[in-house]
Order: sequence, then C-alpha cells, then structure tokens
Amino acid sequence: MPSNTEGEKLMNILSSLKWWFALVLAFLFVTGCTTVDRVVRTPAGPVAQVDGPLSILRVVRKTSTTGNMPNARDGVVNEVVVISCPAFTETAVPIVQSVARGFGGITPDDLSAVDANGSLSFTYSDTSQRPLGISSASVAVSDVDAPDSAGEQRVTLQVGHFLSDENFDDRWFQVVTYTVLCLGNQE
Repeated sequence: MPSNTEGEKLMNILSSLKWWFALVLAFLFVTGCTTVDRVVRTPAGPVAQVDGPLSILRVVRKTSTTGNMPNARDGVVNEVVVISCPAFTETAVPIVQSVARGFGGITPDDLSAVDANGSLSFTYSDTSQRPLGISSASVAVSDVDAPDSAGEQRVTLQVGHFLSDENFDDRWFQVVTYTVLCLGNQE
C-alpha cells in the first residue's frame, strides 16, 4: 500500500493527466470546427455580402411543419415558402425562433387547422430501443425577385426538416417557427 507521500504523488499525476486529457479534447474539438462563406441572395443574384446601412422594411413571421412523418427513410423534408417583401428589398434574413421536434405525432398535423392561439397535442412514440440519430432544422433564402408592377418582391425560402432515430424507422414530426426580416433602403 502506498504511503501518504506516494499516494499524493499518484493523485497529482492523475490530476495532471485529467487536465492534459481535457486540453487535448478541447484542442481537437476547437481545431475540428470549420466556417465557410455562404452567399447572400439579392435581386441582382447571389453576392458575398450586402453592405448597409439597411432598414427593416417588413417583418414576416411563419410556422412550418412536416406533419406526421411515418419514418425518416426519405431523408430531409423540404418545403418551399414564398413571402412578399416591399420594393427596395436588398435581401431577406430568416431567423429561427423555435423548433419543436419529437418521435411520435402531433394532432392536428395540419397547422392550417390551428388558429394563432391554438395548441397542438403530442402523442409519444416509445423510442427506448432506438435513440436519437440526427436532427436538423433550417430556413434559408433561395431567391429574391426584382419588384413586380405592384411594387412587391417575391422572396423564396427553403425550409428543411429532419429527425431520425438510429435506424430511420420511427414516426416523427417537426415544427419550426421563424421570422423573416426584409432588409433594404426605401428611396
């Protein structure tokens, strides 16, 4: 049995190794991250950036849902959403406000049947044998049109939903609420 001094030395070594291990893990996670540039959609086409100052010309709030999906075998569920922004919109910026997702189902699964103050009920699907595999939610601008004769601009959004257990076979749903800022300069 080690003496107090030997025990203290052993504890110091283990403590040092613990911190060393934590630093190595932190280094691996930090150095493993990547950031890449993405384009900003404008009426003139995709650009690297839009310089300001820009004003908020309109705020649009939306909720999109997958409805009840039987499984995840078909991959990402995409929805095309078109909104109207006023003339002089340079770009639109979607901001995801909330995401509700789960294995099971929601009632009703068609959000058009729910008023602004309505609620959804959730039916749980037992996934104790199949833990979460992957999930994602995205809202992105795919196109900003030039103004039409009425002075409005169509902005096309791509809303993507995905949730899966480890073998892609459980029922699932997802609801994403987001706000879109129409940004530009009124002339």
